[in-house]
Amino acid sequence: MSVNNRVLVVDAGNTCVKWAAFDGEDLLLIGRDIQLYPAESIDEVGESILAYQPDSIYFASVRSPEQEALLRNFIAGNFSGAPCYELKSEPYSCGVKNSYEDVSRLGVDRWLTVLAAYDNTQDTLVIDAGTALKVEFVPATGQYQGGYIVPGQAMMESMLVANTGKIRFNEEDLKDYQGIINNTGLAVHLGCWEMTLALVERVCAQNKESRCVFTGGNGERIMKALGIEGLFEPNLVLLGAKKLGDEWVSQA
Repeated sequence: MSVNNRVLVVDAGNTCVKWAAFDGEDLLLIGRDIQLYPAESIDEVGESILAYQPDSIYFASVRSPEQEALLRNFIAGNFSGAPCYELKSEPYSCGVKNSYEDVSRLGVDRWLTVLAAYDNTQDTLVIDAGTALKVEFVPATGQYQGGYIVPGQAMMESMLVANTGKIRFNEEDLKDYQGIINNTGLAVHLGCWEMTLALVERVCAQNKESRCVFTGGNGERIMKALGIEGLFEPNLVLLGAKKLGDEWVSQA
């Protein structure tokens, strides 16, 4: 079967659900959490997404089964004419061999960033700095080497608050930093930030010949803070979903 031109990619991540309309390889627009809003309050981008008539839908989720069921119902109710492909991690996809013994235990979001970033001419490091900070090792051979998962910046901060009795702070504590760490908020925020930078700096130093691809909400900030000559691609999961979905459709 030939690959369809008009594709809707639904990326149900930890923080939000992204709805991306593609025409061929062109990413036309991205809506966020359009499933949460009543029709009368949805924004212009959301209206455009709902009016889109895709040939296929590629659905990737790290949400709970209950939340996934709600999303499936929303998709079926608004895009009933298009087949929906639920993307999963596989033993082999798009030139990349999965290293996991049980591939179902590799989050599909990680697999999609690996597929999107893979380059058969050079080794690649993927740094996804979102809710969690994830580092993936993707050699040019296509033999995915796995990676690391640690709490992201906001998660580290919230874990300290949740698991201690007296570490408390608010956004006001983080303003007007003048080089002196003079409150608990700054101590937590800057300490967690230094831990984040230390991990990324170490893996990049250990893999000096690898190209570095950053994504996620803090990806560009980390890249600039460390002065790394890398690529920042905010839509890496979406691009990986499009790549994998197209392969599935072409092989159907």
